[in-house]
Amino acid sequence: MKEEALFEKRLLDLSSQAFGQGRYTFSNFLDLYEQSILLSLKGQSRGISWKLFGGYEGAERRMVRFGSMEELGYEQEFPLSLLHIKIQGGKFSRKLSHRNYLGALMHLGIERNLIGDILVMDQEAYVFVKDTIGPFLMQEWTRVGSVLITLEEIPLQEFDYEPEFEEIKGFCSSFRTDVMVGFFCRTSRKESSDLIKGQKVFVNGTLIVSNSHLLKEGDILSVRGYGKAVFSQITGQSKKGRYAVCMKKYI
Repeated sequence: MKEEALFEKRLLDLSSQAFGQGRYTFSNFLDLYEQSILLSLKGQSRGISWKLFGGYEGAERRMVRFGSMEELGYEQEFPLSLLHIKIQGGKFSRKLSHRNYLGALMHLGIERNLIGDILVMDQEAYVFVKDTIGPFLMQEWTRVGSVLITLEEIPLQEFDYEPEFEEIKGFCSSFRTDVMVGFFCRTSRKESSDLIKGQKVFVNGTLIVSNSHLLKEGDILSVRGYGKAVFSQITGQSKKGRYAVCMKKYI
C-alpha cells in the first residue's frame, strides 16, 4: 500500500540521517502495526542500530531511536514526557476511561502519533507524550469532558508501574493463532480468522498473517479492539486432548 511504503521510506530516512550525520534520530510514537513494519526492515537500516521505547517496560506504543552510544559516542534520551493526571473531586467524580482521556487529547488538536500509552487507574491516570507538547498540555489541558483535572510532569526515573491482570482460564484444541484469538476474544473461528486477515492481531509486537502460527507460553497476544494478554501457562490436558490454558489479560 502507498501509506505503508511512505512509512517505510520515513523510517529508512531516519536511519540514513543517523548514519550519515552521526546523530540520534527519533520517530513519533508507533502503534503495533508500525512497529511490525519496522521489524520487517531489518537489514535495510544502513548498519545503524535502533531501539524501541515507550517510557516504561511493556509499553505498547513506542518511539524508535536510531543510533547508540557505541556508534555515536554519546547518549541521548528519548524525547518523551510523562504527565500524571489527577481528577478533581476524588471519589465523587465519575470514573474516566482510556477513551475519555484520548478523546480529550484529540479534542485539543493533538495528533495521535504524539501520544503514547495512557494508563488509567481509579481517580488518576498517566499519559506519555512527545516532549514538545508537554508544556502546551500542562497549560491548556484542564478537563476531560465535564470533569476537571490537574496535571503534573513526572520524571521517568520516578515512575514505578506494575500492570494488573485478569486471569482467563479454559480449554483450547491447539495453540494456533486463530484458536487462541478465539479463546481470548470469545469469538468464533471465522471471526478470529477475519481479525487476522484484517491485520489486527500481533504476537510479541509482530503482525501475524497466518492462522496456523503457534503461540507458546510467555507470548504476548494483542488484538486491536480487544486488548492484550500474556499466554501465561498450560496447566494440563483433558482426556479428549484439549489443553487447559491460562491467559493474563492486561486491565
